[in-house]
Amino acid sequence: MKKKVLMIIPVLAGGGAERVVSNLTMQLKKKYRMDILLDYDDVSYAYTGKILQMNPGVKRAPNPFQELCTYIRKFFVLRKMKKLRKYDCYISHSAISHLLNVMTGNKKCDVILTLHVKPTDMKHSRIGGVLDFFSRRFMKKADRMIAVSEGVREEYIRDYSVPPDKIVSIWNGTDISEILCKKEEPLPPEKKRWFISDKTVVTMGRLCEQKGQYHLLRAFSKVVDKIPDARLLILGEGPLKKSLIALATECNIRKHVVFCGFQENPFSVLAEADLFVFPSLWEGFGYALEEAICCGLPCISSDFAYGAREILHYNGDKKIKDAVYMDLGVLVPVCEEKKRGALTAEEEVLADSILNVLADKEYRQSIVENNKKRLEEFSLEIMGDRWAEVIG
Repeated sequence: MKKKVLMIIPVLAGGGAERVVSNLTMQLKKKYRMDILLDYDDVSYAYTGKILQMNPGVKRAPNPFQELCTYIRKFFVLRKMKKLRKYDCYISHSAISHLLNVMTGNKKCDVILTLHVKPTDMKHSRIGGVLDFFSRRFMKKADRMIAVSEGVREEYIRDYSVPPDKIVSIWNGTDISEILCKKEEPLPPEKKRWFISDKTVVTMGRLCEQKGQYHLLRAFSKVVDKIPDARLLILGEGPLKKSLIALATECNIRKHVVFCGFQENPFSVLAEADLFVFPSLWEGFGYALEEAICCGLPCISSDFAYGAREILHYNGDKKIKDAVYMDLGVLVPVCEEKKRGALTAEEEVLADSILNVLADKEYRQSIVENNKKRLEEFSLEIMGDRWAEVIG
């Protein structure tokens, strides 16, 4: 008989953790019966199994009080499920879900926490202090933990005293065959016009502070000074869109920047570009960087914590201060200082790296060829096999 597994996540739309849940239910459906418990009725990713809704028909909590009520009801729902032995394994994918998963017990089931972000990212949450308190005192009561990168794993061991034998790192896999198929889809005429230059840079991610588009725009002003026909495509939506458009205007590069918005198929856009830049300030892993590599793009990534070093196979143990040019891509320092006026030292490095890689077609092609040989590292099959080892 198949082991019954419940995935616990607020919604199944829009983010990297949600995509992991989607991929896992599809990849492991032959080994387990996998259902999903959602806080809200927001589903855009494919899945197998049954969706269990805390708030049927409600896409988001209308206010913090309703959100708190959902958490309280979710606690009692999970506790009842565990008492009745509804599932053999409960796997949570968000900070609040971790808290409720552990607090409702693990005597009659396995409790697994999936750590998609590093613990220091909790400071960006509205209830960061509560989450930090939980992590330090209750997290170790889980049966097992899965970190999305080795860097995240090491931080939890170092700063939260998680026993090393309780936590493993498993990369977020991606559907390589789907990406390879979708990137071949022809672009409609209105999108083909985005590629009027053969020096087209693309980035992808939510338009927010974390993703670092602010610094990329500033750095791109220097790129345009040297390459007047250079273009920057920004894929994604988010709260900073208006301010980023204003910044592009302020930097006198508005006509060189296309805010492409959310793309149903971003891979066909990525495949037409010359270079992918991932300027994130922090990440747990870096899904977009992985996807760009699968699309056959040479990549420049900030040296965020964590994921980029692992994805690009950089083994240095010190904080980098200048660009590192490698066989699989380029690492640049994280742009930590946000300012107006002259570019910061890190933004200068980012701009120079873009200029250098755009100018060296042979180097760009060598990166692409080297990455073709190791796409299997990102496969869903490898991710699924490693998850199955943990679930048992």
